[in-house]
Amino acid sequence: MSTRKAFVDMSDASGAIADLSSTVNGISAAGANQGAATALDYTTYQRVTTVAASTGVRLPAAVVGARIVVFNVGANALNVYPATGEIINSLAANTALAVAATKGAEFVCCVAGSWNALAGA
Repeated sequence: MSTRKAFVDMSDASGAIADLSSTVNGISAAGANQGAATALDYTTYQRVTTVAASTGVRLPAAVVGARIVVFNVGANALNVYPATGEIINSLAANTALAVAATKGAEFVCCVAGSWNALAGA
């Protein structure tokens, strides 16, 4: 038997690697409700560094296959809201999931309009 070796040109793979590790740092939470919360995009890793009491961020629309990890490195709990009319886990529509200070949560969409969250303890 012969063994075949594949050559991988890393210059071609770098775009895929960059997409897998896209990060936004220095996000400031805002607002005391869903409408006034800081809007997030589909960047994979979102690091919220400024979190005043009762402020939050808002996830983009839940589309199947989307995955967003939110890290809260602020001083207070962070309210993470779904897009208008959507849900997180089994919470009521438009209800925020609280992510404690120094913790994170991974949001994955398996069904359109619904985020499933795995939150740090």
